[in-house]
Amino acid sequence: MGVLENAYTISNMSTARPPLRPYTFLLHVGDPPGDSGVALRSKVFTLQCRRATIPGLSLSENIVEWINARYKLAGKVTVNDLVAGIELDEGLEALKVLHAWFDVICKMSDATFVMEVPANYKKNITMDVLDTMNNVIAIYTFHKCWPMAVPDIPMDYATDAPLSVDVTFKVDWVTVDWRA
Repeated sequence: MGVLENAYTISNMSTARPPLRPYTFLLHVGDPPGDSGVALRSKVFTLQCRRATIPGLSLSENIVEWINARYKLAGKVTVNDLVAGIELDEGLEALKVLHAWFDVICKMSDATFVMEVPANYKKNITMDVLDTMNNVIAIYTFHKCWPMAVPDIPMDYATDAPLSVDVTFKVDWVTVDWRA
């Protein structure tokens, strides 16, 4: 009996024990910058995601010489990017919020492209990781984030597939709260 015995596959999705849920992650952006025209409840905007890449961490090595010896110590921490597959709603509100955020960062609306002060556009994002019963099993907090890339969005009206886009966020650091 292998590890993948209970894995979801195309052939067993319809009979899998619990059914596949519509969203796996919820991203909460606290007080997103910019004027998107989207009415926010409690200054938090929630993005629904089916997939995400949780940023990896790496440490550089510092070599310190002291009294004829060399010591290897941990150095700078590097946090990789957060990539989230965001599902776009019918009113494209997620896209409106992201574009308003970009406008705050580089003033695209008035074509000046003057960069904003980081304190005005870096925001914390929390990500709820849901289990198959939609219970929160972990909460990741990505500190001091900003959207780095929103790729092209294919507008194909010939298909009923939901519109989604992989958004890349830069992250200064990350913490995680595991739920029991």
